[in-house]
Amino acid sequence: MTNNAAIMICGDASQDGAEPQAFQLLADTLSKNLEGHYVTFGLLGSDGHSIHKGLEDLKSLGVTKIVCLPGMLFTPADVKSALPNAINDFDISNPEIDVTLGKDLGIDPKMLLAAQARVLEAMPDTESMGDTVLMIVGAGACDAEANAHVAKMARLLLEGMGFAWSEVCYSGEVFPSVGQAIKQTVKLPYKQILVLPYFLCAGRAVEGIYADVDKAAASYPEHTFIKVQPLSVQQHLIETMVERVHQALEGGDANAMNCQLCTFREQVLGQEVGYDHTHEHDHNHDHGHSHSHDHTHSHDPDGPAER
Repeated sequence: MTNNAAIMICGDASQDGAEPQAFQLLADTLSKNLEGHYVTFGLLGSDGHSIHKGLEDLKSLGVTKIVCLPGMLFTPADVKSALPNAINDFDISNPEIDVTLGKDLGIDPKMLLAAQARVLEAMPDTESMGDTVLMIVGAGACDAEANAHVAKMARLLLEGMGFAWSEVCYSGEVFPSVGQAIKQTVKLPYKQILVLPYFLCAGRAVEGIYADVDKAAASYPEHTFIKVQPLSVQQHLIETMVERVHQALEGGDANAMNCQLCTFREQVLGQEVGYDHTHEHDHNHDHGHSHSHDHTHSHDPDGPAER
């Protein structure tokens, strides 16, 4: 085993329903771009590939330094507590191993390029973008900040690539759903709709999005629907992950997360539900959190039909 830090990609099995094989492919690809570093993965919400198991496996290999790299595009509030807690449990029991939590992928120029590359693969005819609506689909979370990041990505891609318009929707229970967004979008004077699932890996969520698009294509034959692949191992995404590893190893401000809208610090407009948090910080690395919180949400699955 090399003396270099081992890297563990930390995914969320419940967020996109991706299979472990998808994260194994991501780990293998990242390993080819990080010479000298052993790369593996662990998943929140998974019994067979849990974060704890991944850390214990690395311990058995004799590693002395581990970088836990968030393998998710944006980090919702529940993951902001669950992931550090899982790491802290291991960290406290293994003081001889230096464990560092890296930044999430977030909104980054390289991530924009990764999304752009996927769009161009699906729609190489850029001349028709001025007559096309970009519909970006996020995972959806009980965290307004994470959902807002998806909307920001949509706006940046809209203006950067020259689409006629953009719509934002979410899988799961977050409004608006894919079906609701399509119902509104077909009222616009544009006959081509490009659907970009802004997900790290393919899985049950992306399959559900494609099924909704196929259903819409049958219901609105006068429109053309283009399905885009999730980011997966797109090279710009891999480059972002490599950068996050280097930032984690550098430490300090380079690895600081954006906490301006952290609901664990203060109540934030749009995130009042579940604000009642109590937490303590008792740790040696820039990742320790101990949070106790409850989230209760009520969603109307039909939502408002008209703007």
